[in-house]
Amino acid sequence: MPGLATFEALSWSWILPLYLRNLLLMAVVAGSLHLYLYTCRKQGKRLKYDPRERHETGRKFWFGNQVHDNMFWSLGSGVA
Repeated sequence: MPGLATFEALSWSWILPLYLRNLLLMAVVAGSLHLYLYTCRKQGKRLKYDPRERHETGRKFWFGNQVHDNMFWSLGSGVA
């Protein structure tokens, strides 16, 4: 993290690296949780709030896929 004096003026020299770092951290944390809980199904249905399987596709998702929709909203608005 740069010092606080760096943040006094808006500049791409500190905004872009900070944004990319946050983007990478979000992708690693959320991606590893998705891999562990949904792809590998290591936890099973134990402690699962809704025991039904997730909806893979459908018209209710912007991109037609729940995972792509979640990635867009998490990485697009969540990181910013």
